[in-house]
Amino acid sequence: MENLDTDTPVEKIRLAGFWIRFTANGIDGTLLTVVSIVLQGLILFPVYWIYLIWTARGGQPVNQGFFQFYSPLFLEFFNAGLYGCLAFPYYVWGHYKNGTTIGKHLLGIEVVDRLTGQRLSLNASIRRCLGYLLSYGLVGAGFLMVAFNSQKLGLHDWIAGSMSRRTR
Repeated sequence: MENLDTDTPVEKIRLAGFWIRFTANGIDGTLLTVVSIVLQGLILFPVYWIYLIWTARGGQPVNQGFFQFYSPLFLEFFNAGLYGCLAFPYYVWGHYKNGTTIGKHLLGIEVVDRLTGQRLSLNASIRRCLGYLLSYGLVGAGFLMVAFNSQKLGLHDWIAGSMSRRTR
């Protein structure tokens, strides 16, 4: 028989597995991609328009469209830079301040410290985000680890001391 005075109930933790985390990451990635493309346009179109006005004022014919003015390689690197500038604070602040991102929130996932069950410290949140880079750099193997260990931890979780649990 249990002694209710001395034993405290232990919460059964439901860990978030690979597919639900994959889906949440897809939502977050899509959101960040759309925002970075919109920002790219808001930054680069005015520069292009200045070029058009400058060229017209000089009496020269305009013979370059937007995609001739900017090379595809430049556009790719520029967008990747914007994406990174958006993604780093999005993931760091989201995990530190809210314990989640928009994609994780929609699917009922919360990221917490593996030892305490509390929200991540700012340091741990930064390590987790940098761990994402390493996981991507390993062709996604750091994320795939989630599917093959009982604790459902990715490389970024090991680096940050975090875990992802289901809230519903």
